[in-house]
Amino acid sequence: MADNGTLVFVQIIYSNIVGIHTTAQFNAKIFNLTGDAPHKWYSDPLYNFMFDESMLSFGADNLSLTLNEEGDAYTLKSAVNEDCLVNITFNRSSPGFVIGKDGTSYFGTDAQNPWGSMSHAFWPRCGVEGTITTKEQTYDLKGRAMFIHGLQGMKPHHAGESCFPRSS
Repeated sequence: MADNGTLVFVQIIYSNIVGIHTTAQFNAKIFNLTGDAPHKWYSDPLYNFMFDESMLSFGADNLSLTLNEEGDAYTLKSAVNEDCLVNITFNRSSPGFVIGKDGTSYFGTDAQNPWGSMSHAFWPRCGVEGTITTKEQTYDLKGRAMFIHGLQGMKPHHAGESCFPRSS
């Protein structure tokens, strides 16, 4: 949420389905808060993606998400879609947290052998700076943000069923 009122959402999705099929996608949404036009939505597949050795930074063709040496700032740069060029930095301004011992929730009927997991780490208060440039304009994003690092260790449809069980 930029100081000038601009509201955006950016997301990298990395999905590894049982080690059989792995995909990655970059999404960006620029909200139109006046209601006089649709929101701007960009969703693009990523290619040649990888994590660094620490599993804290991520890269792909024309995209990088990098944690600084101090461990208190992530920089996201994307030229995956020339209609949506992203260069923003999230600076943690308060302590991050996880829920539970390590931020991981396990799923299944046998606690010793769960069939799935999800983990989340939160930086609830960040300063953000940088820009998103579209064909129409460059958005100045200096303001406030929240950063969420989430990893899903199960099939996507299982995660939905775990969070929202079906009625019998």
